Amino acid sequence: YIENKKEDLLSTTLTKWQIKNYEDYTQYVCMDDKGRYYIFRETSPMQYTLLLDTYTIDIPEFIEKYDSCNVQERVALNIEKIKQALNSGDYRYVYSKLADSFKNNKYKTEQEFENYIKGALYNNIDIEYKNFSNEGETYIYDVEIKNLENEEDTIISMQIIMQLKEDRDFVMSFSVI
Repeated sequence: YIENKKEDLLSTTLTKWQIKNYEDYTQYVCMDDKGRYYIFRETSPMQYTLLLDTYTIDIPEFIEKYDSCNVQERVALNIEKIKQALNSGDYRYVYSKLADSFKNNKYKTEQEFENYIKGALYNNIDIEYKNFSNEGETYIYDVEIKNLENEEDTIISMQIIMQLKEDRDFVMSFSVI
C-alpha cells in the first residue's frame, strides 16, 4: 500500500489537526488536503500507535456519534467510510461491504469490482448527499460524486442502497443513475 501511494503521500499537506487527552493516552488526529485521517495514540513519549484509516476501525468518537444519531445519519456515516476506502484505493474493504446478491449478479470477483470502479469513478472523490428514502429496512441515498482533483469533470449521480446490520455493520449495493 505504502509503495503504491508513495508519491501521493509525499505530496500530501496536513490541513487540520486536533489533540485530545484521555486518561491512558493522548490522541492526535490529523487530516490531509485530500480528506484522509491519520490518528496517533501516544501512551508515553515515543510510544505510539498509528491508525491510517477510520473506516476499518471504529474509534470511540465514531461509536458515540453513530450510536446517538438517526438512521439517515448512520447511512451517511457508512457512505463516508466507503468514500474513505475508495480514496485510499482499498477496494477489498468496499467489496466486503457489498451485499452477496449484488456481488453474485454484478461482480463475482474482487478484481472485477476493482476494474469497474477504476473505470467508473475518479481517484479522489467527494460525495454530496441528495435525497434519502427507505423501503422497509432498506435505505436509499441519492448522491452526487465529484472529482476532487478536477472540479470541471462530470458529476456522477448514484443511488446507494444500504441495509444496516448489528454492531455498526452494513451491506450495500449501488446503481449509477
